[in-house]
Amino acid sequence: MLYAIISQDVENSLAKRIFARPDHIARLNQLKVEGRLILAGPHPAIDSIGIEEPRDLNTIGFSSIRGGDVVGDHTVTFFMDGERVEITHKASSRMIYANGAVRAANWVHEKPSGLYSMQDVLEL
Repeated sequence: MLYAIISQDVENSLAKRIFARPDHIARLNQLKVEGRLILAGPHPAIDSIGIEEPRDLNTIGFSSIRGGDVVGDHTVTFFMDGERVEITHKASSRMIYANGAVRAANWVHEKPSGLYSMQDVLEL
C-alpha cells in the first residue's frame, strides 16, 4: 500500500514540529534506504528546515506534529484559486488500526506470495 502524507501547520506548533523533525527525517531516510519510500511528483519535500526561498512549483511542503492524546488527525487539502477541498480523517482510538491489521493478516494468510494492498483486502 502506498500513502501520500500531506499536512497543514497548526498554530503554535513550531516547537513540537522542530522537536519531532529529526526522528521523522531519520525514519523517512531509513524507508528510502530500504526501498520502501517512493517519491512521486509532485510530492512533499522530505525536509524544509532552513529553506527560506519559495519552493519549486513541483514540490509540496509538509509538516508533522504529535501532541496530547491525539491518535491520528490527517487532512489532505487541495488548493485552487478561490477555493479549497479538504478531506479529514480523525482517529480517536488505535484499535481501528489494530483491527485493520488483523483483518489484513487474516485475509493474506492463505494467499500466495505477492504484493497486495489494502484495496485488495477490502475488495475495492
